[in-house]
Amino acid sequence: MEMIRSRWQIENGLHWVKDVTLEEDDPPRRGGYAPISWAVFNSFLITFIRRLGCRTIPDGIRELSNQVQDVFRLLT
Repeated sequence: MEMIRSRWQIENGLHWVKDVTLEEDDPPRRGGYAPISWAVFNSFLITFIRRLGCRTIPDGIRELSNQVQDVFRLLT
């Protein structure tokens, strides 16, 4: 049972967010390394927003949008 719970925790905590919120299953970018690059970027974005303490991923995206200077400051 513990293995099943840990599997669903990963599914609900990461894969569902990537699929539904960031629409990773139907990307507009195809070919080459673009899908892999976007998958890495999306994982980083989710982790970054969660560490900022935002309630949801869309809230975090809205909070960070158009604030490039603040994002770079947070990353350094």
